[in-house]
Amino acid sequence: MHEDGTVEVLAFNTVHRQPLTINRKYPKHPDFDRYEKEMIGGWFEGANRTDFSDATTLLTIVRQQACQIERLAVPTKYTTQPYRYISTQCGNLAEVEFYSGNVPLTGKPIGFAGEVPEREPGALFDGNMESFFNTPDTTGIWAGVDLCVPKTITEIAVAAQTDDNEIRLGDTYQLYYWQDGWRPTPAAVAGDYRLTWTDRQILFICCATSRGAWNKGRSLTRRGSRYGGKHKNRFS
Repeated sequence: MHEDGTVEVLAFNTVHRQPLTINRKYPKHPDFDRYEKEMIGGWFEGANRTDFSDATTLLTIVRQQACQIERLAVPTKYTTQPYRYISTQCGNLAEVEFYSGNVPLTGKPIGFAGEVPEREPGALFDGNMESFFNTPDTTGIWAGVDLCVPKTITEIAVAAQTDDNEIRLGDTYQLYYWQDGWRPTPAAVAGDYRLTWTDRQILFICCATSRGAWNKGRSLTRRGSRYGGKHKNRFS
């Protein structure tokens, strides 16, 4: 059914088939797309002083993130102690990870007070994609971590606020297709931030079996619109 109430019958074509690739199991709400775009222009700094009076810019975000949490290489390496992210908006970040080589670094969260206690800077470093850092301020806000000892940062991973419906590495997913009832395909473990199924039918539901709930499943059609819904799906 379309938004105007008209009904379109989906006819199976068992001869002409094509692969199905998804990066989410539920349509992305426009707010989450906006949060990703608001990260553009934000930057990361490292310093030796806790007041960041000697700060050096390590990395500036210049484009919308390509996947749920993206690791970005730091162009110039500095050995400093406190590190922080400076936002151009009010935050809306889910996770930040600092790496020295392949070693994730931990320390004491620092920064602006959150809008509510559960949105303090510590939410950026808790490994929970559904928690996030957010403040009521919109100018010069920042959050970071004090490593207590100087470390050289080589990569920074960052993720905007999200509903955690993206495809996650290592999670198991089940695709169901409609053919006189919902029929399962073999379960797939995500080795990338996208999943591809080949040679399938026309109407699908994708669910994560290792986390989340059935109501986070995503129904898909070849025409690209959510069946009975208003959001457009993305297959690339």
